[in-house]
Amino acid sequence: MRNRNLFLLILACSLACAPGVAGEWEAKDWEEVPDWAATLGLFVFGGPAASPVQIRLNDQTVADIAPGDLGQIYEILEALHSGANELVVEFLVGDAPPDDHARLSVSLATSQVRPDGNRLLGESIAETALPADPPDSACTETFSFWAGPPPPSEGELKKEYFLAVQGPPVGYLVTILINDQPIYTTTKGERFFEVTAFLRKGKNVVTFDAVPGCFPEEVTVSGKLVIVLAAGRMTPDGFHWEGQGQLLGQFDLESRKNPQPLTRRQSFRAR
Repeated sequence: MRNRNLFLLILACSLACAPGVAGEWEAKDWEEVPDWAATLGLFVFGGPAASPVQIRLNDQTVADIAPGDLGQIYEILEALHSGANELVVEFLVGDAPPDDHARLSVSLATSQVRPDGNRLLGESIAETALPADPPDSACTETFSFWAGPPPPSEGELKKEYFLAVQGPPVGYLVTILINDQPIYTTTKGERFFEVTAFLRKGKNVVTFDAVPGCFPEEVTVSGKLVIVLAAGRMTPDGFHWEGQGQLLGQFDLESRKNPQPLTRRQSFRAR
C-alpha cells in the first residue's frame, strides 16, 4: 500500500489547517480559504457527452452537463464543507446523442496550479464515467468523503489505526462508515489513510456498504477489491501493521453478473 498522506490531506489535514475548528461549516463562510480546500476541483474529461449529467455537492449543483458538452474544470469551493461531504452524480436520459459522442470521465480530485496557470491533476477522491453509449434509464451514484480537520476526539488512543483499499474496479461503490459516520466511498484501490481520529476508546463498529454502480458492464478487468482496517505504526524504515497482521475489519468483493447491494458490519475494540 502507498501514499499514507492521500487522505491525511482530505480526511484529517491535521488540526493546523484550521486550529480549534471541528464539525461542519460551509466554505462560503470561510474568512480565509484553507490550503486543503483550495486544492480540490471537479475535473471532467472527454466527450462530447452522450446524455445529460448533473453533479451536486452537498445538495448544490456544481456541474450541469448537456449532451454534446466537452470536459472542463468546475470549481466546487462554494459547495464544499469541512467535515462530511456528499457528491451525487446523476446520469440522465436525453434525446438522441450527438453523432460524435464519446466517453465522459468525472473526477473529484486534488490539483496544483502550475506557473502557466493551468491545473495539474493530483489524487482522485471520487471517480466515475458516462460511457460513450447513453444510458437506457436514469441512474445515480453517491460518493461520501470527509474533508478538513477530523471530528473532536472522544479520548486519546494509544495506537494508530489505518484503512487500506487495494484492487481494481468491481462494479460497486463501497462506502466505509466508522461508528455510523460515512468516511469515504471507494470504487477501486490503491488508497491508504489514517482513521484514528474517527475511533473511540473501547467498542467501535466499521460498516462496509456496497451498492452496484450505474454501469457495471464497464468493468473489464478481473480481480478482488479488498478493504482492511488495522492498527499500525509509521517508522523511519516504513509502515508496519501491528498485531502480526490481525485485522479489525475486512471486506472484499469481486465483480458479479447480477450485482446486488451488500452490507457488512464488524465490531472491534480500539485502545
